[in-house]
Amino acid sequence: MEKKRVLSTLSRLKGGLWVTVDDEIEREETIEITPFESEAACVALDAGMTVNMGNYQSARVGVMIAMPCYPEEVEAVYGTVKATVEKIVQEEVDELIKQRKG
Repeated sequence: MEKKRVLSTLSRLKGGLWVTVDDEIEREETIEITPFESEAACVALDAGMTVNMGNYQSARVGVMIAMPCYPEEVEAVYGTVKATVEKIVQEEVDELIKQRKG
């Protein structure tokens, strides 16, 4: 028998998103959050890279994303989280290299 997940007809909840730079809030947004109908799993991935800035200095870029999901979605969500983390790390590394050459 095929399992079907019934999505809630309840309205979405409101939540906050804060983007910080050097511990200062740069941007604050309100986002919609869909509540889970059952116990959620969580996929988390942490990655980083160290960039040599010259003159015996280095800069470390680190990105960590944790995303709740249903247990049967873990593998698909992992792929999404991994691709996002890798993309953000590479963008930040590229920016550091650009500043180093600057």
